[in-house]
Amino acid sequence: MIRRLALLSLVGAGILCAYTPAQSNTGRLIYSSNCASCHMRDLIGRNEAPPLTGANFIRTWGARSTTELLEYIRTSMPPGNVGGLPPETCAGLVAFILEANGAAPGNELLTSASNLRIGSLAGGKMPSALRESLSRTATDEAGLSQTLVRPKGL
Repeated sequence: MIRRLALLSLVGAGILCAYTPAQSNTGRLIYSSNCASCHMRDLIGRNEAPPLTGANFIRTWGARSTTELLEYIRTSMPPGNVGGLPPETCAGLVAFILEANGAAPGNELLTSASNLRIGSLAGGKMPSALRESLSRTATDEAGLSQTLVRPKGL
């Protein structure tokens, strides 16, 4: 109990916050254009694409670090352009994934050197406002609805 309270106070003080809100917003845009066609708009995954939020994500990545996730994305994703995303882009994606798992933002940018344990930042519960936002139909600047198109075979 005392360890949990100490951890919560560190998070409240911004010490264990791994990304900025702006970085997560950028990551969300990158996710929409590079990842959502396989992992789905709400990060729940589909077929071979695992969920990037929730209990299964935390079970898989909770004991690992933000650096490991960033490197995994950088060297393995996206399937049609493996290794094509620069580290800063991958850091934005990790920031968005952390937010989608309930991690609080802070004032420091997430980098490949951040090396924080994911389970100490996030619990796997997506904030309800983010869930609602992701469930809305995407629209472009003209207000036209956008449908994600997934190439056949991916």
